[in-house]
Amino acid sequence: KTAEFSVTLVRTGTPSGLVALATYVGRPQTATPYYGVTPNVPSGAFDVALSTYQSGDALKALSLFQQLASQQPNAPQVFYFLGEVNLKLLRMKDSLAAYQRAVALDPDYALGHLGLAVWHRNDNPGSEYLDELNTALTLDPKLLAA
Repeated sequence: KTAEFSVTLVRTGTPSGLVALATYVGRPQTATPYYGVTPNVPSGAFDVALSTYQSGDALKALSLFQQLASQQPNAPQVFYFLGEVNLKLLRMKDSLAAYQRAVALDPDYALGHLGLAVWHRNDNPGSEYLDELNTALTLDPKLLAA
């Protein structure tokens, strides 16, 4: 059983050149859109992992993001998407660990905090959810528009 979501990739004029827009459906209280910028990892490997994730092959995407995480252990974006894939697979403990790793690697990484907010909203809505959401929005006010 997996949670469902849709992802749209948008090419931009930013240095990274890619923004991912996604909306979760099929899980309680997960209709929050988000966006993410690709990390500084070999673009081919990340693009393949993200494309696989987008196509709905969550188990293959999990394997690819795990490989990226072992190759790029200091890339918070990889751990953010590893958290997303685990959340889709309803592997809540692994999802939480990946989001926490993303934030540990870069405390100013807004999407890591947003991932934690979504996780806490699903697990136990309360102050942790609001704290993480506020942190994410403080770090990147553009998340509100996403």
